[in-house]
Amino acid sequence: MDAAIAGLIGGLVGASASLLGLWLQQHYQSKRERFKVAAELGLAEFKGDYAKAADGGLVAPLAG
Repeated sequence: MDAAIAGLIGGLVGASASLLGLWLQQHYQSKRERFKVAAELGLAEFKGDYAKAADGGLVAPLAG
């Protein structure tokens, strides 16, 4: 009986560690992606490459 409980607890600890690792990986991946998009938008604004709206007009820069 004690071995079964120990096995169950070990399985729960292993599964929770795996889920925590997946969550941390996803968190930092999304943080990297947000930083990448922000850097690209800032560079485009600096260069003056403004986005086009659906109707063909220009989209206001982020600073505006």
